[in-house]
This record gives sequence, C-alpha cells and structure tokens, in this order.
Amino acid sequence: MRMMHRTEILNQPRQHHTVSATYLELFQAPGTDKVHVLDLEKDELRFQKPDNILTRRDYYRQEHSPEGTDEFRFEKFMGTHFEPHLKRIIDKLICGGHGITEDEIILFTQFLELQRLKVPAQETFAKELLRQGIELVALGIPEVAEGIVKNKFKVVVKDSFRFTFMHEMLKEQKHFWYFTRMIWNVWTMPDGIHLVTTDNPVAIYNPGYPELKQPGIGRLGSVVLFPLTPRYCLEMVHPEQESVKELDPTAIVNVEPNDAPIHVRAGRVMSEDKAHVVNLILATHADRIVVSDYKPTLERLLSFIRSMEPRKS
Repeated sequence: MRMMHRTEILNQPRQHHTVSATYLELFQAPGTDKVHVLDLEKDELRFQKPDNILTRRDYYRQEHSPEGTDEFRFEKFMGTHFEPHLKRIIDKLICGGHGITEDEIILFTQFLELQRLKVPAQETFAKELLRQGIELVALGIPEVAEGIVKNKFKVVVKDSFRFTFMHEMLKEQKHFWYFTRMIWNVWTMPDGIHLVTTDNPVAIYNPGYPELKQPGIGRLGSVVLFPLTPRYCLEMVHPEQESVKELDPTAIVNVEPNDAPIHVRAGRVMSEDKAHVVNLILATHADRIVVSDYKPTLERLLSFIRSMEPRKS
C-alpha cells in the first residue's frame, strides 16, 4: 500500500461537501451569493456562502486505498459526475419532466440515493446498525458476552465502513427500481411560503412509523421529500397510496425491474397546511443544519421547534 506524499495531499480538495454545493446555491437569498442558515445545535441563525457550510475536512478521503488509487476520488467523482448536470435536470423536473432523458433519470436517481447515503446522519445510523448486529452475535459467545456485559470489550465500527455501506447499497440497484416505480409529484409552494433544505436533504417519511427517521423507501406508505428549490418540492410516492383505499403504510413493496417511464406531475400548488408540514418534516429530519433563502422562514421554524419537546436523536 502506498501512502500519499504530503505535497500530493496538499494539492487535493480537503473540504468535502456532505451536501452538494451546486445544489445549495439554488437556495441563495435573492440578489446575494449567500444562504440563511439555522444551526439547531447552537440555536442560532447565520448568513453564509454555500461553499462554507456543510463541509468536513477529508470526510470522503479513503486513506486505505490500494496503491495507485486516488484517496480523494469520491469527492472528485461527485463533483464531475453530478454537479455539472444537476441544475439542468432540476429545471426539467420543474417543467414536468419534459425533455428529460433516460440517462438524466438514471443520473438523478443515483444522485438522490448517494446524497441520501453520504450524509453524516446516515453514516451514524448505518454504523450503529452494524454495531448492534455484531454485538448481538457476540453476546451468543459466552466468553465474549461476559466481556461485553462487564464493559471489558467494546464493538467499534470504523469510519471507513461508510464506503462499504454505500457500495453495498448501490450495488443491488434497488433504489433505482423503487424510485422509478414511484409517482414524482413536483409541487409549487404557495405564495409566502419558502421551502427549506437541510444537511439531510433527502427525507423519507412514513405515517406508519411516525417516530422513525429512517423508515426506508421499501414500504408502501413511505414518501420521499426532496426540496428542488425554495419554490419547488419533489414528493415521490408509491402508486398504491393513490389506488388502494385502506393502505397499510408498513406493507412491504414488491419491487421488480421494469421499463415503464417515470410519472412526473408538475404545475399543482401545495396547500399552505401541507407546505408547513413538509418544512417541519424536513427540519426534524435535519441532523443539525437547516437552510433557506428567506430568514423569516427559519425564524418561524426555530420558534416552533423550541416550543416542541426536546428533539429525539
């Protein structure tokens, strides 16, 4: 294994965006190059450039890569594979999917799934799931179980596991078949309401699991919410939510590969009540940071969140 030379490392991108900077630019306050930021951990509001938020130093660096492999390849891949095309695809979705190509659909579903998986909140969830699984197996081994119970042993999952996790999740391509079987509703926000985005922008909500922040998309009641801009929201729902009268939201989706075109619906205005609920769902799915082009939106959210019970981790 060859370690990168210090000079090589210094010439690499070190501040890695956990959420696409190109995407965050869509939420800049009108006439500025900055976004309004609500920090839920510090209970404070800031006004910052997208390049300066939602970054972690060397977060996607793969230090144990084989010799001759770029340790920073993931961050570069996100920048070259998705960033140049993202705004164009979002514009086409806002127009009801007119002119969108099959390649662009594949690219956008890949982006959605990677954006969902690569944020720190998802990494924490995946590592804890693996840790619990390993600990459960270990507790079945008497000599190991005693050490765990007495805190002599501790199961620790390395940070590098997130790359294995992302690879395994993407390898099966189930995300593509789930996303493409769903109805893509592109809602217009009602006048006076600005849609927010967060450090965990691909939010999945299922009324069958109201307290669960990671219900997954493989249940019939699951809804995927992704803010396209402050004015437009992508809501993806399984068709059964519209065709089945008494739907069990926890029922498992029978997903199969298919060649049917995606169903994009645009042009409808979301009700004010639903728009407020969507913003609240997005904010409660945030790990720490909520972003908007309009400061009063964040002030209202902060006031509402403060009035609620303490946020569940």
